Amino acid sequence: MKNLTQRTKADPSVKPTAIRNVVQVTPHLYKFSDELAGKNFAIIISDSGHGLLLDCGIFPELLLHDLIKEMQVHLGLKKIDALWINHMHGDHFTLGAVLQKRYGVKIWTLDRIVDKVENPLYYDYCALITSYNPEYEGLQVDRPLRDGEVVEWEGLKLHIDWMPGQTEFGNCLWLALDGKRIAFTGDNLFGDPSDPEQNGHEAVVARNSAIFEEGYLLGSRYIRDLKPDIIMGAHNVLMANPAAFLDRYHEWSKRIITRYKELLPDPNYEYQFDPFWVSAYPYRVDLQQERSQDVTITVRNFRDKPQRHHIRLRLPPGVTVDPAILEGSVEPTSRKAFKVRVTADPARVPAGVQIVPMDITLDGKRHGELFDFLIQLSPAGKGIGNDRNDR
Repeated sequence: MKNLTQRTKADPSVKPTAIRNVVQVTPHLYKFSDELAGKNFAIIISDSGHGLLLDCGIFPELLLHDLIKEMQVHLGLKKIDALWINHMHGDHFTLGAVLQKRYGVKIWTLDRIVDKVENPLYYDYCALITSYNPEYEGLQVDRPLRDGEVVEWEGLKLHIDWMPGQTEFGNCLWLALDGKRIAFTGDNLFGDPSDPEQNGHEAVVARNSAIFEEGYLLGSRYIRDLKPDIIMGAHNVLMANPAAFLDRYHEWSKRIITRYKELLPDPNYEYQFDPFWVSAYPYRVDLQQERSQDVTITVRNFRDKPQRHHIRLRLPPGVTVDPAILEGSVEPTSRKAFKVRVTADPARVPAGVQIVPMDITLDGKRHGELFDFLIQLSPAGKGIGNDRNDR
């Protein structure tokens, strides 16, 4: 994470509290002070003492326990009801499991994010929770939220809207609080609204699933039209009075599309930008216990006319796929899913992790082995359970 304090400055309306690392944004909204810049933590505390956490991650568990005790003493916190997760990246909920198990906190997020939280190893996206916790065992989402859903909580109306940008798997939570319209936007934009040289965007990373027309363009228009008084960006960034800033952000989103179209020669630049126009689900297939499993291969067409594809799966010894070649067509600007059955032969299969490249030919033009998925294998007669019992 970049040093965000270099591009933002403290808002004079923020007030210190009796807790060293926590400041007050409005009478009911708190966040980390600048001493913990880059961390994820904001909380709304109602008059009755109930709390709603807005992301919580990349700081030590011990600090979390200390914070909760101090908020109980100094801020009137009685119970944290829920943790809302802004988007699929794991640094926004590294402490989710602790909150759920120790404090009974419910986990909320947009429905299209749920599987990335609960089953991150099924995907090949960057910065999932397993990037921060290799021993992650899953986090059950208690309340999947629909795009446009309004949640009544402690007399407040919480609006949950799909907000793409940095990734398509993100959402915005906004509400009227303490006389302000406040929007929680995750990693979509950062900066100092008072600086006319800044336009808000943080980074472009294709492996986030972040096609511009479906991401930054839509998300920047959405937040501009929402007209928030305060934007609570992730990683401890507060952006007040952002109207002109959001205009610049939206204009940037249009320019970046033009730049990539100039940079990439395909008339549909997405084929050279998007690393997921052929993808496998699950991305990691565990064949150690179950020797046969289904994998869904999804093919995307960005064009305004049908496209034909020929996809050959390159398999390691001892592994077969039915069918081994996928041939078909996909309608304009749409996706089509194909199911294959992957089977390991215990007598021939090599141990360890193997890659299965997918050799792509599109409309008669061979693109090569652009995409892949992984399979976890073990020698004949061995599996996860057997290995553990042998120790």
